[in-house]
Amino acid sequence: MIRTRLKPFFVLLVLTFLLPILALAAPDEASGVVTNVVDGDTFDIRIEKTDPRILYEIERVRLADTDSPEMSTPEGPPAKVFATDTLLGKKVWLDIDDKSEDGRGPYDRLICVVYLEDPNGTINATPFNRFLVDAGFAVVKDFTNNEFDPAAWWA
Repeated sequence: MIRTRLKPFFVLLVLTFLLPILALAAPDEASGVVTNVVDGDTFDIRIEKTDPRILYEIERVRLADTDSPEMSTPEGPPAKVFATDTLLGKKVWLDIDDKSEDGRGPYDRLICVVYLEDPNGTINATPFNRFLVDAGFAVVKDFTNNEFDPAAWWA
């Protein structure tokens, strides 16, 4: 009799301590479906799960700490094709920059680390920011004006 009473209590106790830790690590501040790819490191998303920093139904996202070639260079269009093939029409989850007050950069784009949702509904642990760099369509630029540390993408 004591065992059955302790089991639910133990589960609740464990969850009480683990849930706040898991919530801090979850890249789920906002989510939505990618509707347009501007270039290798910028796209538009139709918001489904919102965050107080979300202002519009469709938001423009700039990948944090990555830099893809400009579209006016020979390397720009292939970077856009890679991003389009990977992101367009897919559900993504955003970890929005917490260092800036509104999560935005100088061009009013959300600065984010972006995670793809797998077909089974789970969030892929490796960010798209890293996929883009690993595929050779961007370089890491560790900007100090955001909260992110790109070295953590390979940890």
